[in-house]
Amino acid sequence: MSNFPGEDIDIPKRLLESLEGQPLNYLIPKSGLSDLIDPTRGASMPLVGNAFSSPSSETLDQSSQCIVELDTKKSKYMFRRPKNWKSSENNGAESAPDMMEGLSPLAKQCLMASNIEVHSDDIQDESKVLPKKVEKHKLDATETHTIDLNVEANTKKMKVGSNVTVNLASLAQRYMGDLMAFLDEIEKDSTSEYRNVEYWTMLPTKNYVLTEECLAKLQMAMNNSLSIRGSVGNISVDKLIKLLDILVINIKMAESNDMEELEDQTLNRIAHASVSLIFTTFLLEGNDKRLSLERYILTPLEFIGNSVRKIKKSLTDLTALRTELSLLHQSISLLPSYIYQKPFLDKGLITKLIYIFTDLLMDNELDSVSNTLSLQYGRDNVKLESTNILVSLFTKLPDQRELIIEELLSNVEKLPVKRVQRRLRKVESDVFATDFTITVILLLENVNSYDYAKMIATSQPDLIPAVSETYSEDTRALNGFASQLAESIFDRFVKSTTNYRHVLENYVQDLIALLPFPQWCVSQDLLYFITRKLLFAYDPSHPQSANIESTCLHLLGSIGLAMFEIKCSTNPEDANNLVRLFNSPSSLPNFSKYFDNCFEFTGAIERHSAGKYLWHKKFGILMGLDEYADNAEGQSGEKLKLTIDEVKKLGEGSTSIKKPMNKIEPQMVRESYFSILHALDLLNMYEPYLKLILSILGKNKIKLKSTAIKCLSLLATADQRILNSPMVKNTISKTLQDPSASVKDAVLDLISIGSSYLEYYQQLNVNYDDESVLIRKHVLKINGNIYDETKSLETQVFVASRILLKIEDEEDNIIEMARNMLLEKWIFPVKADDNLLEQQSAEYKNILIVMSSVAIMNSKCSQLFEWYLNFFLLNKQLHSPEVYDCILRSLNKLTDPLVQGIVELQSTEPTESNILLKQKFLVLLSKFADCSSAFITKDHIIALYPYIVSDEKSNLQFHILHVFKNTMQNLSNFKPKFLFDLETILLSRLPRMSVKEIGEAMPLIWCVATNRKDISRVTKACSSCFQHMSPYINIANKNPSDITVESKLQRLIYLAAAFARFCKFPNKETKPAYVQSDEPVHEYVAKCLLLLSRQGIPHVIRRISIKALTQLCGDRPKLFNSKHILNLLDDEFESDHLDIKLVILESLYDFFMAEESKLIKQTGVNISVSSNTVPKGQKKQESFSGDGICAALVTRFLKHILKICLSQDIKSSLVAVRSLKLILQYGYTNPSHCIPTAIALVGSTNQYLRNIAIEVLTELFEKYETMVFAGISQGVKVTVYYCKTLEGPGFYNNDSFLRTLQSIMANSKKNSAKFFKSVTRVLQIYFNQIVGPNCDSETRDGILFLTNNLPLLKFPTQYELVTLLKVIELESNQLKEAIVDEFELNQNIEDSVENIKNSIIAEMSLFEVKNLFIHLYGLKSDVTSEAEDATLRNKPLPTIAFQSHLGERISLIIAQGEREDMIQRYINSQN
Repeated sequence: MSNFPGEDIDIPKRLLESLEGQPLNYLIPKSGLSDLIDPTRGASMPLVGNAFSSPSSETLDQSSQCIVELDTKKSKYMFRRPKNWKSSENNGAESAPDMMEGLSPLAKQCLMASNIEVHSDDIQDESKVLPKKVEKHKLDATETHTIDLNVEANTKKMKVGSNVTVNLASLAQRYMGDLMAFLDEIEKDSTSEYRNVEYWTMLPTKNYVLTEECLAKLQMAMNNSLSIRGSVGNISVDKLIKLLDILVINIKMAESNDMEELEDQTLNRIAHASVSLIFTTFLLEGNDKRLSLERYILTPLEFIGNSVRKIKKSLTDLTALRTELSLLHQSISLLPSYIYQKPFLDKGLITKLIYIFTDLLMDNELDSVSNTLSLQYGRDNVKLESTNILVSLFTKLPDQRELIIEELLSNVEKLPVKRVQRRLRKVESDVFATDFTITVILLLENVNSYDYAKMIATSQPDLIPAVSETYSEDTRALNGFASQLAESIFDRFVKSTTNYRHVLENYVQDLIALLPFPQWCVSQDLLYFITRKLLFAYDPSHPQSANIESTCLHLLGSIGLAMFEIKCSTNPEDANNLVRLFNSPSSLPNFSKYFDNCFEFTGAIERHSAGKYLWHKKFGILMGLDEYADNAEGQSGEKLKLTIDEVKKLGEGSTSIKKPMNKIEPQMVRESYFSILHALDLLNMYEPYLKLILSILGKNKIKLKSTAIKCLSLLATADQRILNSPMVKNTISKTLQDPSASVKDAVLDLISIGSSYLEYYQQLNVNYDDESVLIRKHVLKINGNIYDETKSLETQVFVASRILLKIEDEEDNIIEMARNMLLEKWIFPVKADDNLLEQQSAEYKNILIVMSSVAIMNSKCSQLFEWYLNFFLLNKQLHSPEVYDCILRSLNKLTDPLVQGIVELQSTEPTESNILLKQKFLVLLSKFADCSSAFITKDHIIALYPYIVSDEKSNLQFHILHVFKNTMQNLSNFKPKFLFDLETILLSRLPRMSVKEIGEAMPLIWCVATNRKDISRVTKACSSCFQHMSPYINIANKNPSDITVESKLQRLIYLAAAFARFCKFPNKETKPAYVQSDEPVHEYVAKCLLLLSRQGIPHVIRRISIKALTQLCGDRPKLFNSKHILNLLDDEFESDHLDIKLVILESLYDFFMAEESKLIKQTGVNISVSSNTVPKGQKKQESFSGDGICAALVTRFLKHILKICLSQDIKSSLVAVRSLKLILQYGYTNPSHCIPTAIALVGSTNQYLRNIAIEVLTELFEKYETMVFAGISQGVKVTVYYCKTLEGPGFYNNDSFLRTLQSIMANSKKNSAKFFKSVTRVLQIYFNQIVGPNCDSETRDGILFLTNNLPLLKFPTQYELVTLLKVIELESNQLKEAIVDEFELNQNIEDSVENIKNSIIAEMSLFEVKNLFIHLYGLKSDVTSEAEDATLRNKPLPTIAFQSHLGERISLIIAQGEREDMIQRYINSQN
């Protein structure tokens, strides 16, 4: 238990200890403080034991001889009786208690010595107690210096203690009296022979200077006087003049004496203290002219200049540098106050001040050595005071403002090259800026109309409208300075990019860092002007270098981000520009409140000049609103209403920039200021900035594009919604098609910000098959992310198809990525737990919908899906046992909901969406059925069986038959009754099935029969078919013309061909009727079909028979060796029966596809290969004969296929082109035979056919580049013929042919040169076909076609263009001369009129195209005189967008050729 309160805690135990922690300063006399300038000394006594513990009884019982009587005078103490206190009445019954009772002897002795005995006479009432007179302090020499203790006094008091106040006036008088007394003493001592060593120190030259202690006391005395307003009213100027003389001598003595280092530092300190004291003296009585002598101000300023120079020389001596910085700061700290107070300053003096402190402020050598905290502190103080001095000069002297700005600009190259924090000045929390920018802002914020408006509002209210004029003048001045800063810095950067890049970057980064703070509002104006200047760097009329454009764009990106962040951080309701404010007057009160919040904030941090500048901006906004109102209809009488109200409020005190009583919330101020910024100029530059970025993305400068994309990325990082704006989205979509891989990669990174690629999934997949491996990988990764993140089924299907397409790629890494990606999306999400099936049914259904949609998207996706399923997923060698088991398990699990979904969709109402989904599911189920692994079980077969039995006609029948066919080949152990019933149903329905259904049903019937081990019913059905067809065969054999078109015959042909194709009847027994014992069924059917294909048979029957025969040959390839069949096919291809040709082509196409599919399944490859690329060592087994037959058939019929490709009928042409594409893909022929036709198809007028042709030619060019270049000549010739077939006489109007060829073939600099050589060679071939003046129609047409195509070509340099024009001009001149000579030598040219007209038309078209090129590209008329090849190769040609009207000119020329006098008119024109 504690003996006293606080025993166990750390509190002072004695009074002396308490005073060490909390001194009672107010009890100390202030007059003697100057004598106590020493470190605080603490005294303490060692404690013996516990101070609060009770003493021992032995100690208390002893008396002490040391105790003496303390009150020897026996002083009489009087006590005051408390009010309203009544003592208890004891009526004298009891005696008064004895105060000494119970005390120890020692205590009694102490009490007796203190004489504390109190009697009743010593206690009196309050009214009888008079206050004791308070004696004056010894410092109060006169009666005027009294301390008034009356708390009721009306005079202003100064609190000097807890309950003691002093009259400020008397305190000021006392301070001034002390100062004057001190000055008197120094003045008297200055003329004495023996001076006071406390005040004076003697130099070796026998001269005296004031000591540091004396100067310190003088400084303190003057500061005391200056601390109280009005205390310097009666100061003696003579004494100050005398003091100034002494201080000037101090400075001169310090500069003139060359003493030891220690003494020199002492003199240096004395000189600096003297400088500070001189400026303090000026502040005491600065308006007296006697104090304005030149020596009083020049001497300290020269010393300051020397001190600055000394600092620059002391950069290696850090100790001396630290000392000098501290002393310099002491010297100049009062200079700004002096400048503000001085009514007149000499011009030379002002210039000197500007030069000194501008140089000191911008000095960068000092920054490089300020590597310690003390040095940084000293440097920062000196530079801060330099800024204050320049601000005071700028504010006090308007005529010097331009000089200050120019001087600052002349030193901008000294800004730090690297933005290291120790070389910058901290202005806010974690915000640093250069001294240059901070000084400029502090200078310019003093250019405002606040003070003038307040003066007008309080003194001359009638002149309030004049404030607008002052505002306009100040704004013009401010804009001039801001523009000067921007132009000067930018122009220097342009002239010397390397030396001034850091200047521009520092300036912009400083302004951006200060932009969000209302106390640095000028940064908004400065940033606006430099932003404009940076935007002008992209003016087409004044192009800049690539380095300049790149740097400017980088800086604009930072500015744009700052603007965008402000826009995003502002509530849309508060983002009010002038127009919105004018249209919504109700928002003005809130807008004004935002300014008030900023005023309070600037007042709270004592940045009054910033607050005044904010008011200046507010006045400008209100003035703009008034101008809108004045210009609006019906509002002419409202001019300056808002501005007048604002100035009135300023006069009434409603608007004030003072420290608020309540705490200001920084976030509220920030939001208020951001709202204000929307009404100012800077944020209006955001739209031009964004448009510039987007326009740069459309240019051909890769480096600049990359920077622009980075700028856009900064905006997207701040708010990804910007990528969804139509303007940005359109530009990004175009940029994704840029030829540069680096640009596309940067754009892909851009749209990956915040998963914005969900909005660009179609546009980015333009590059899924890009030439760059990097881009293909990037697109593939993004597609995987899109698949996982999107909620759109359509999007999932699209990106899944693009992922699937990448399992066929040149790079193994990409193939592996695509495979594994689909594995993760489609297989791994399927769980093995049966209990989760119901919960995951939605996910399973989604996977099935995506897989089925991809599988039927197009033929390529269908093929790749089959390969992915069979050659990757079900390839056991490519997976670990665990993964392979997972794949099988997942596919089995997916088959259940797939079959269930088909059954449900079949039973629901047949809507369009349900029909489409069912079709997708059926295709997917068919592909599952085609797999080597059995995913479709007997349960699935039983579930689907009713749909075979059903009489309903639908496309379901075909797919169910396909599934049954493939499944029952792998499954066994079906019940005999099930097989019998199935066979019965199929045979009974066979005559009513469609051709496609027969193709699936017949192999299923044969499979069921073989499983039953009884083919008798099939044989009987086949015999029945042959029996019904026999009469038709007899008629066809005897009299073909008697055959009529009957549906029965058509059906019999289909059935007979199906039996022959899919049923392998034994050769010996149980053969169908009409078939010889040693004759295969397929040969018998082939003979029948040959008979039904004879001439004289109706065309429809012949077409059906030939189609069935060709299909039969496809299943029995050896039949193609029959000369009868080949002769039949030859005759049909030579005939004019286009429909029969097409059915033959379709059948051959199916045969080629089937053979290739067999080969792929045998070899197990998973890429598109031709039959001749099977790996060595692998046998083709059954396909070897079919493979050779494919190539032989193509060789035999290729010319007919190529001819059909160029058919006028587009549908027929598409069938042939599809076959041609397959032939080239599988390598069945030499590509050189097909290249001219592929080139000609590029000139097709049908867009779809042209796209296929472009795809085919592109693939050919990638594989056989040299071969394609060699085929251009023949290709152009075929193209002219093809275009004449399609378009007739206006064939030459197809002017995009060569441009399309160029886009395919001129894909590199080398190939571009080869392409133009090829074009020139083609022209030369046509020119060589002209003999003298005679030109045939074919040659003329070729020249016309080429000349109309030439203007749309893109010429990389002048060399290609001039080379082409030289050939054209040379041929034109030769042809012209030949025509004229022929006419002059032989007047009778009737036999060759047409040929000469052709020559004239060709020459005139060549002349027109030459003039067109000369006009477009500004070439000389005589192109043969152009410079040498080397010079021309270095002159690039711009891409000129124009609309060629050359075709119209050629039409006019041809029209002239129809006139009989055309030749004569031409000859006359040449003369």
